[in-house]
Amino acid sequence: MGTFTILLGGDLVRTPRLDSQLAGARVIAADGGISHARMLGLTPELWVGDFDSVPADLPHDLAAVPRQVFPAEKDKTDGELAIAAALERGATGLVLAGAFGGKRADHAFLHLALAVRLAEAGISVLLTSGAQEGIPLLPGKAGFDYADGTLVSV
Repeated sequence: MGTFTILLGGDLVRTPRLDSQLAGARVIAADGGISHARMLGLTPELWVGDFDSVPADLPHDLAAVPRQVFPAEKDKTDGELAIAAALERGATGLVLAGAFGGKRADHAFLHLALAVRLAEAGISVLLTSGAQEGIPLLPGKAGFDYADGTLVSV
């Protein structure tokens, strides 16, 4: 139960705020998102995907992370597969780290739409690049803990 961090293949910078958001979360890497693990000081409990984006210089301890391998021809992104694995393990909250930027804008758009569906199902979702954040807003009230002067768009 609890919060899972999903390491996605988009841009990610480490910040104190990001560190606090990831603290205590279980971690699942989606294919090339494993490349963020070392920078964040994390070792995922699971690595899922078709493994077409594996970094060539992957450290031995990360190469040894248990894998769920899927064919390249599939109906879900590697990120969706990682999210599904987290939900199967009882996730009640998700931090999608590496959700913005990167080589696949189509994946970023898909994960934004998926975040709204997950929020509607009662799962809290934070999408982040470390420098930017996104949170699905549903009808009702919302509160934020941003510092004074933070640029916020709704």
